[in-house]
Amino acid sequence: MLRSQVPDVGTVFVYDWRVRNSRPEATDKRINFSDQTQPLLPSNYAHIDAGPISIFQRIQGSFPSSASNILRQRIRAVNVWKPLCNPVEEWALAVCDGTTVEPDDLVETDSVRQGSISTNYYVKYAPEQEWYYLERQTPDEALIFKHFDSEPGIQAPYALHASIRQDVPAQAMPRQSIEVRTLIFSETFEPEGGN
Repeated sequence: MLRSQVPDVGTVFVYDWRVRNSRPEATDKRINFSDQTQPLLPSNYAHIDAGPISIFQRIQGSFPSSASNILRQRIRAVNVWKPLCNPVEEWALAVCDGTTVEPDDLVETDSVRQGSISTNYYVKYAPEQEWYYLERQTPDEALIFKHFDSEPGIQAPYALHASIRQDVPAQAMPRQSIEVRTLIFSETFEPEGGN
């Protein structure tokens, strides 16, 4: 799907995926981020999942003998997000046009989890920011958006995103969704270890 929808794709590396459920009773109170099958609640804070430091660290950790060559090409961190079971009636995913976000709007933060530390960005409100969402997004509709782009001069190197709650029908189905996090490299290469 990414090869058909995104230009300049050589190698796609899937490094994480998460399922989410909008009903708290469906999630465990003790979050274990190492268990990817454990549903998380929708994230209602506008953010970018990974900062440049985290992207470079992931590349160095995942491709230790090839990292220096990989870092010379175009690298993008891209998410694919879609509902799993039914149209989204609560907690739709909204994305912000990256061309409407000023660098000073972003606040870099550390994300400290069990066994890992990474960086991400949260955003300060600015009236110029333009947000969009797909109303009643269905399981056959996927959103593709990026968190990082190493290409110099790109107008929108990232897209903020957040779950938003609107008027919810009384009999609304819970949102069940999956997000797949990838790194897209402009060149084709074999992953280390032959896998």
